[in-house]
Amino acid sequence: MTGRGHFFNLKMTKFTTFFTENNIEIKNKKFLLAASGGPDSVALLKMLVNFLPNPSEQLIVACLWISSCDAERNKSSEGHDVTLPRKA
Repeated sequence: MTGRGHFFNLKMTKFTTFFTENNIEIKNKKFLLAASGGPDSVALLKMLVNFLPNPSEQLIVACLWISSCDAERNKSSEGHDVTLPRKA
């Protein structure tokens, strides 16, 4: 695999290894992701959705728009709900 898929898989491996090596149990934990909507936030969201056993019950995504950073985007933004998949 090459390109973006390979890069994502490499980062996903590092991400999951961090929790494993540090003995961090994730099964009954909730995670809060502060997301800007940019590519880094979306990548981290994708990693968490793929990593968590039950992301629809374990993951809360908060989007914060700071008007001083991007006044036009903040002025025209509307809230959107994201439905997270349930894993079997």
